Amino acid sequence: MCGIFGIVSRPGRFCESTVQHALNSLHHRGPDDVGLQKVTVGEWEIWLGQKRLSIIDLSVQAHQPMYGRSKDNKQGWIVFNGESYNFNEIKKDLKKYWRFKSTSDTEVLLAGLLMKGSSLLESINGMMALALLDCTESALLLARDRLGKKPLYIYKDTELLVFASELKPFRRLGLTLTVNEEAITFYKWLGYIPSQLTVYKECMKMPAGSFVELDLKQSQLGPMFFKKYWDPLIGYSKRFEGSYEEAIEEFLFLLDDAVAIRLISDVPLGVFLSGGIDSSLVTSSVQKICPGQISAFSVKYRDSSFDESQVAIETARQLGIHIQLLQIFREDFDKQISKIPFHYDEPFSDSSQIPTLAIAQAAKERVTVVLTGDGGDEVFLGYPRYSYLAQLNKLRKIVNCIPKAKSLIMKILNTEIGIRLFTNLLEYSGGNIRKVGSSINRINSILQADSLNQIYDAIMSVHQKSTLCYEGQPRVKDWQLVDLAKKWYPEYGWYGLEERSKNELFAAIDMVTFMRDDVLVKVDRATMAYGLEARSPLLDYRIVEFGTSLPLDYKSKNGIHKRILRDALSKRLKGNITKPDFLSFVIF
Repeated sequence: MCGIFGIVSRPGRFCESTVQHALNSLHHRGPDDVGLQKVTVGEWEIWLGQKRLSIIDLSVQAHQPMYGRSKDNKQGWIVFNGESYNFNEIKKDLKKYWRFKSTSDTEVLLAGLLMKGSSLLESINGMMALALLDCTESALLLARDRLGKKPLYIYKDTELLVFASELKPFRRLGLTLTVNEEAITFYKWLGYIPSQLTVYKECMKMPAGSFVELDLKQSQLGPMFFKKYWDPLIGYSKRFEGSYEEAIEEFLFLLDDAVAIRLISDVPLGVFLSGGIDSSLVTSSVQKICPGQISAFSVKYRDSSFDESQVAIETARQLGIHIQLLQIFREDFDKQISKIPFHYDEPFSDSSQIPTLAIAQAAKERVTVVLTGDGGDEVFLGYPRYSYLAQLNKLRKIVNCIPKAKSLIMKILNTEIGIRLFTNLLEYSGGNIRKVGSSINRINSILQADSLNQIYDAIMSVHQKSTLCYEGQPRVKDWQLVDLAKKWYPEYGWYGLEERSKNELFAAIDMVTFMRDDVLVKVDRATMAYGLEARSPLLDYRIVEFGTSLPLDYKSKNGIHKRILRDALSKRLKGNITKPDFLSFVIF
């Protein structure tokens, strides 16, 4: 894990002190080493910078920016953020072209991209954002991992290109930046800014699973054409033909391998264990592969309503893995609030960013790398909403059949008595009474919905669309996430979902919007704020393709969410794990 940064400009536009100042804004992402290199290619001056969090090969041989030359004299530079988990496998095929000087995954990517070009990206299993300067071909390649775990922002005009892991370097360079009102409107609606936008009109995000190549032989920087090298929906067009038991065995095989390659590290490593399904599965594989060698970490809260450490302790006992409790107090949360604007750069309202920051800080005192349970919900239909969407739609239709029922319910809900009754109902059912206001807003939106898609939108909304506008135009109410996602990603294989269930469609939308732009952003910024690397085996692209290829009833049946994950876990635990993976969803 690191922070990367680069500039392509006319010679002399930026002095070294200004560039260094911009690079220093990423220090939290890589506190172990710093590198800055200036290279001239044709009419262009290129700055490449990196702040390194040393994980694999801690020697100076792995320093970045990294320069390399092949046996047939192809040469270039690379800056890289992330991990290529299968780098040793890729390295075997490159030794005939390259004399390796390090044991790092960075040098493997440098060699592979210089020798094989962008086609190498399809071979990489990992999380990454990278920039390769090919000095032989006078070209710059930018790329981002399949699921978008690692961020990469871009600022570009015909005379200038700047890229960075976060937005802070753009501000420190003094670039012209204007607030994007459309992005703010999306934030007010969803609580995050989707990948197609940033808080600044002049900046963009590198699309996940894509790359772009810039020809530096030209006198001006031409338009950027992003090319997709992986489709997150590809699994939906396939069909797993095996039995349910065979699917369980295949999943456990893939999980064990995904965990094994994520255990490669030259620094202390641990695993987050909430006691729920996803994190317990990952922990079971860790203990199977490295029995007694790695510790599990669980969070212990003073507030008993949030604390599930006893479940984690029992899970660890059954698995035979050592567990350490991370004590988190209210004052730990309070300390994080002032840090949110700096680390998140853009408006972001997922409330679990606060505990995630606190947990990352506590974990960093013990390890530098953690494995997490992220990804199980979107791929294996883990969110309860996938079941109650249909029930809510039926309720909406019933209410609409009673002429005055809708307006009466909405009127009562928005009175003091209605709010009090609804609060009591939430408290009785174990719901979050801190979110009464947003829950009532969602109910209002559901009652006004005309379709299942609109009910889905209401559940995913922070504010009612009808209360929002963009540049004075009341058009936000016409937006629908399903339609927007298909518009944003027309190159994805939506055809594979045509014969799938509505719930699988909503899970696919969640994967390319909510997971990518909320969950993964939250985890990246919170962990990198304290120089902690988070690895997510359930987001191994092979598991994603496998999970999305499964029949619906393998994932959800008779109200049982993540069915295959629950039954896979039962093969490794004596206890019956039926509780929702609360901490994995809210925190990890």
